Amino acid sequence: MIKHTFIFLSVLVFASCGGNDSPKVDLGIASAGRTIYFGKCNACHGEEGKKGLGGAKDLSVSVLTNQEIKEIVTKGKGSMAGYGAVLSDEEINQVIEYIITLRQ
Repeated sequence: MIKHTFIFLSVLVFASCGGNDSPKVDLGIASAGRTIYFGKCNACHGEEGKKGLGGAKDLSVSVLTNQEIKEIVTKGKGSMAGYGAVLSDEEINQVIEYIITLRQ
């Protein structure tokens, strides 16, 4: 967990200071999304997004847009349940912001 926290903080610092090609990550939103992710997504996707339990996609190599991620988180896909009835729109956006930090 300590290793993942260090990686998370390093990614956030890099993303927030990067050049024009770097994703712009809102540190506060991503931090709130991390809490939700660890409560709802971690069991299948894992700490670094690579666990793949039950066919869960590797989030570290995802090329989906924020809108595509939102659609999946909201409605579900395959064996993944949708969270649109469980999470608010704001919470889903927070999770998306965190997922971006998992990309390599």
